[in-house]
Amino acid sequence: MVLSFRVVRGPEAVSALEAEWNTLHSRSRERRFSASYCWCWTSWEAIHKPFGHQLCVLVGAEHGDLVLIWPFVIFPEHRLSRAMLLGTADGEYGHGLMAQSSSMQCPISAAWRYLRGNPIADLISFQGLCEDAELFQDLKPGLA
Repeated sequence: MVLSFRVVRGPEAVSALEAEWNTLHSRSRERRFSASYCWCWTSWEAIHKPFGHQLCVLVGAEHGDLVLIWPFVIFPEHRLSRAMLLGTADGEYGHGLMAQSSSMQCPISAAWRYLRGNPIADLISFQGLCEDAELFQDLKPGLA
């Protein structure tokens, strides 16, 4: 099955995802607290909103159901825009929130391919990405 992706921008649109986000979190592969809606929203409100950063979430769906949520904040850096994973800080690995039952083997890999073709910022930063994360394997050939 092919995932469909869309980018959700802005606090109002992201807050409309709360119920689906919580449902996805309850059936995710890894129930990391930092991937919960509450954690990400609090991070947005307390840390990023006061600095005028933009809120952006990549959403993946399969048969109309959310199977992937990948939240970012976007901020200016020099003359470019930079996207950073929301909610992870330096404490956990930012490889998205994924449903356990997704029929795709690597939904995060498909999400990365989508972002490469539909950029949300000039640069995307993956701080704290674990070497055994699915996304790391996709990025590895491009690392110096």
